[in-house]
Amino acid sequence: NWTWSIGSSLGGLNSNDSGEERESVMVEQNKQNHTYNVTLPQDREADVKVTLADGKKGQLVVMAQEDGSEKVIRKAAVLDGKARFFLKGDAMVKFVDYASNFCDVAKDAWYKEAVDFVSGRELFSGVAVDRFVPEETLSRSMFVTALYRLEEPEIQTLNLPFADVPAGAWYEQGAVWGNLVGIAKGDGDGAFRPDAVVTREELAVMLFRYGKMLNLSMSGRDSLTQFADSSDVSDWARDAMAWAVDCGIINGDADGSLMPQGAATRAEAAVILERFVLFLLQ
Repeated sequence: NWTWSIGSSLGGLNSNDSGEERESVMVEQNKQNHTYNVTLPQDREADVKVTLADGKKGQLVVMAQEDGSEKVIRKAAVLDGKARFFLKGDAMVKFVDYASNFCDVAKDAWYKEAVDFVSGRELFSGVAVDRFVPEETLSRSMFVTALYRLEEPEIQTLNLPFADVPAGAWYEQGAVWGNLVGIAKGDGDGAFRPDAVVTREELAVMLFRYGKMLNLSMSGRDSLTQFADSSDVSDWARDAMAWAVDCGIINGDADGSLMPQGAATRAEAAVILERFVLFLLQ
């Protein structure tokens, strides 16, 4: 997959790994309305990663649509003063300040930035307008839906493969897509178990499968020997957990425990998902 990375005032040609010159992203900045017109190469073969040499930490990258509405680009982040994001086609983009205002997420909470990240991109919703319930355990339906929203695939029209996923359920599309691409499979007996609690090692496995689907570089593996409970990692999850720890997506607890089979909370999942998106944008 080709990707092009370019500053906000540059254009021209980039070379791929074989030295072949390819058309690059073109960016025109409109300083009056603080927008950027981004024109992608005509010979692109995949979504294009764009870098703008502007932006502030925590800002969202928003795309103006043909009907006049605006859409948050979910695979986007501002790192070290530069915005990085993926586009499928030409677009006019701008930066928007955002901070969540959930009454149960303190401004100094260790997960506040991650909650802003996932809620601003509409990956996770609150259980109410003003409540995120960060300590609530994460369910399979919640996480597969977050990944579905991040990927934004076409609407799935396949028949439901699971007896416990009713038609029209809020997580229906995520469950069908997750099963179709092999990220979140059922239990082998025709059940998806949408309300089942997700463990930390299950999170690692789903993200590992998703990264492979995106053709990311997934070669890193940590030995896990620094964790007192590394032997608790299930055999089927060890490769994924070793990868997640190696790239900093999952860390151990303060007491040196990895807690692979511990139930993940919504706060932990928000942090892990933010780290994954940043890994994706490297």
